[in-house]
Amino acid sequence: RVAGCTPAEAELIIGEIARLHAAWWLQPCLGKLDWLRPFDLGPLQETYRRSWNVFVVRMGSRLTDELRTIGELLGTHLAALFERYWDAPWTLVHNDIQLDNIFFSGADAAPTLTIIDWQSVVRGQGVLDVAGFLGGNLTIEDRRAHEDRLLKLYHQQLLKRGVRGYSFDDLRAGYRAALFDGFSRMVIAIASQLTPEQERIHRDILWPRYSAAVLDLQADA
Repeated sequence: RVAGCTPAEAELIIGEIARLHAAWWLQPCLGKLDWLRPFDLGPLQETYRRSWNVFVVRMGSRLTDELRTIGELLGTHLAALFERYWDAPWTLVHNDIQLDNIFFSGADAAPTLTIIDWQSVVRGQGVLDVAGFLGGNLTIEDRRAHEDRLLKLYHQQLLKRGVRGYSFDDLRAGYRAALFDGFSRMVIAIASQLTPEQERIHRDILWPRYSAAVLDLQADA
């Protein structure tokens, strides 16, 4: 996760995410399983609010005025923003698609993936997985260069596997706002009891990726 993946690896992962989401797209059984019910957003927003002041202190001068304004605004609207992702079109969301949870195997010419750590799985909109992965698991330069192509690949794979009524514009709009998932996770993580090395990784590597994505796509709009 720290090193980031190559664009080719990202393409493979996005294809696998699309395959997962298409298989469970609007499946009625997901609504009948209480253990897949979306989590309570009130405690999430309160945790974010408590974390924010600690985060600001630990970031110091690394936190720009623009990001400070966005982060403060999110403290009021985080729960409302997440509400949209519990509504249709929902699917099975891994909710922690990142490189530390992915194993590559097989020949280089035809690699395969195994995704682990399903403890946060939930019923929600699949774009949460897409934004969580693309926002933080490529270098900023690679995301900027390949983001649109990878989003189009995800959408094409959904259509190929039978998903209907979900336009690329829907995906794009949902993706922009879903970048705040990773943004808020970084705030909470950096404000928590990390080791010095873990704090350095989150502060100097992961936070810049997620915050750059929010700014690049003008997600605050």
